[in-house]
Parts: sequence; structure tokens; C-alpha cells
Amino acid sequence: MGDKYQPETVYSLLLLPTLYVLKGAHIIISPYFVVVKISDNEVQSRTGIFTYRLDKLQLKTVENIEIVSTLLGKEFNYSTIYLYAHGSWFELLYVVHLEEIKAQIESNLENVRGK
Repeated sequence: MGDKYQPETVYSLLLLPTLYVLKGAHIIISPYFVVVKISDNEVQSRTGIFTYRLDKLQLKTVENIEIVSTLLGKEFNYSTIYLYAHGSWFELLYVVHLEEIKAQIESNLENVRGK
């Protein structure tokens, strides 16, 4: 490459973009580490790669259901479902089969409430 270029300059041209991609890698791979379980009376969401977060919500406390879909979510057919309860909220990230999951939650809500 010539005498003008230092090896450190070439390494930094390769290393900096690699570090930038690795810094945001958790955003790219995080949908693959979300597990949602829906039972008759509760919803569980487990997220994380090395450390994980487990959230549980009793369906009898749910007051409202909100669905949020971004532009990328619409393109790749996924959304986020928020369940609002007394004094708290619960999010189900990266839901793929939105209508099926929403219908299952609403059906379980009706069963829990006895309608």
C-alpha cells in the first residue's frame, strides 16, 4: 500500500465498522430469544440471551390490549402486544401470528371473567 499508510490506520478502517455492527447486534438477534407462553389464566414472556427476564401477568387483571406495529414490523409481519393491568403493563415482543395470539388472549380473558 505504500509507505504513507500505517498498519494501525488500515486496522482501524476494518475494526471500527465491525465494532459498530457488533454494538447493535443485540437488536438484530433479540427476536430469536423471546419465548411467550399463554395459559388459561396467565401470560408469560421470557426475554434475553445470557441473562433473562421472566414476566408473568394474570389475565384476570388485564384491562386493555394494545397492538403496536412499526414500519419494519408491517414489512416482516410482526408486532408488539401490550397488555395493561391494574397499575402495570406487560409487553409481548415480536409477535408473528398477531391475529391468532390476540384471539387466544381475548378468548382466555372471556373465560377467566366468566362471560
